[in-house]
Formats: sequence, structure tokens, C-alpha cells
Amino acid sequence: MASGPLSGVKVLEFSQVIAGPFCGMHLADMGAEVTKFEPIAGEPWRLMVELVPKESRVFASLNRGKRGVAMDMAQPEAQAVIHSLVKDSDVVIINYRPGVAEQLGIDYPTLSAINPNIVYCENTAFGRRSARQARRLRHRRPGADRPDGRRAKLDGTSPRTCTRPLATTPPESRCPTRFARRSTTGRRPARASGSTAP
Repeated sequence: MASGPLSGVKVLEFSQVIAGPFCGMHLADMGAEVTKFEPIAGEPWRLMVELVPKESRVFASLNRGKRGVAMDMAQPEAQAVIHSLVKDSDVVIINYRPGVAEQLGIDYPTLSAINPNIVYCENTAFGRRSARQARRLRHRRPGADRPDGRRAKLDGTSPRTCTRPLATTPPESRCPTRFARRSTTGRRPARASGSTAP
């Protein structure tokens, strides 16, 4: 059994990519017993620059210290197993699109009826009720919020507010006039209204 301040805390994680696994990773690092559920084929992040077949470095780092369970969660038998585990669990982490948890029977009303003391942590790309989320649901597109607040899509297109990859672009070349003005005045220039540039 892991040691740490969260030793003895049982966490069920229904997540993929970064946000949910990152949360579960921290809980596991602090001693929680984290069980991660994935589809039978595995989550998509396993295939991002694979270190070994079906496991990337990023996936391995974000899911360290967790137990893994692969199942078809849409099947009634799988949902029955999950509901039996919820009875003895303390925390549930979910970062699926809005509506998916309800389809899989792992939404808060369902799980809190089984265990009223469950701590339910749900993370969605753009919230449940925003206009942007409504558009994504209408077009059935996945999405992710980047830490700097820019819009990003996981469907193969680049964010609308970026024209070049920021990681490989020196700051001076991202917006030469702003940096030139800052270097001569010592102050950051005012942003134009509606601008989303850094």
C-alpha cells in the first residue's frame, strides 16, 4: 500500500489525455489508490510518440502509480462493476465530453445515489454551459483548454489564435513590433480590443 497523506483514499479515474490523468497522478503521488478506466483499445494518448507499443512517455508519466482497467464501459456488466466499486470509493475523476458520463452511467446523480459521500471531480474542455461548448457538442468535436486560455482542438486543426508553434518560435519573432516597442520604452504596449495575442 502506498504511503503519503492520501494513503487509504480510493480514487476511480475515468479520463484521457492530460487534465484528468494529471489530477489522478498527483493523487497517486500523495498515496491515494487510483484506478484508471480506459476503453479496451486504450486511450488516445497512449499512441502519441510511443516509447513501446501502445505506451508513450507522456502516457507513462501521467499514469504512474495507478492501476489500469480496460473495459467497454457502455456494457451493462461493466457499469455494474463500476457501480459496485463506487460503494467503497472516495473520489471520482472524469474529463469526458459533457453527456458522455450520463451515457456511461457514471454521472454525479447516478454515482451519488450509490455513494452519497463521493467527491466528484469533473473537468470539461469549455465547461458544460458555455456557447463554445454548445458549438462543440453540436458538431461532436472534442476540445481542450490550454493553460494560456487559447482555443485548441484535438481534431487535427491548429488553434485559430496561433499562426506558428510557440515552442519553437523565439519571443522576439512572435510579434516583432510589440517587443521592439517594449525594448525602447520599457513598457508593454496596450492591446487592441478583442486581441488574443500574447
